[in-house]
Amino acid sequence: IATPLYLQSLLSGALSGTIGTTKEEVLRLFVERHERAPDHAEALRSSVLGRHAEILTALAVQMTEAGATTLGDTEARATVSASVDLLRQQGQIASTPEPGAVIDVLTSHHTLLRAGAGNGAVSFQHQQFQEWYASHEVSELMRRSEGGDAAARQRLREDVFDKPVWEEAILFAVERLSRQKDGAAIVADAVRQALGIDPVLSADMIYRSSTAVWELVRAEIMSFVDRWHTPGHADRAVRFMITTGRPEFAPL
Repeated sequence: IATPLYLQSLLSGALSGTIGTTKEEVLRLFVERHERAPDHAEALRSSVLGRHAEILTALAVQMTEAGATTLGDTEARATVSASVDLLRQQGQIASTPEPGAVIDVLTSHHTLLRAGAGNGAVSFQHQQFQEWYASHEVSELMRRSEGGDAAARQRLREDVFDKPVWEEAILFAVERLSRQKDGAAIVADAVRQALGIDPVLSADMIYRSSTAVWELVRAEIMSFVDRWHTPGHADRAVRFMITTGRPEFAPL
């Protein structure tokens, strides 16, 4: 109720007999239902052959990196153009649609809005949509990092985990990825990386992840807290323990 978007999404899901169990899943189901509406689905297929998610992710990443919730017309067109070019290079689309036309479709049939009267700037209908789409970039960086990609690991640590503006996108990513097949190990590796950068972020990641992630990092985290916490003192380690939500810390 504090975020009406979630109440709307939950009610929409309940009417179709589907209710998500995480914040990420609630938004994902909401977006999927929106995209399946006949008028939206046809427009999205005809404009970018259904590859709108990649374009929306690129826009969300650009906004998040700038610490903003809007993107000017020039920047938005450039971002769309670069995303479309990449899709064409990957063989996902054959033609190159005009960036302005793509933005028009996404504002008419998806979660983008024209942010200002006549200035062409765009934003997402809700900041949580921006963070949800940006989370797909975070998920990809986590996958590549855990797979041994040094450049991805550096970007994940320096440009994502070390920047507070990415926090919600990170948490969406761990919610989704930790519940996918083979995703728990990827998220566990990300939790370990975050621990040395921002322990409380790492604790939030544990809280929002599946139990399978906790089983992989439990011994390390318990040992970390044992070294950090001074018994009888309400130090930062206490905040960390509470944030994880793990009952193993109850005695402390």
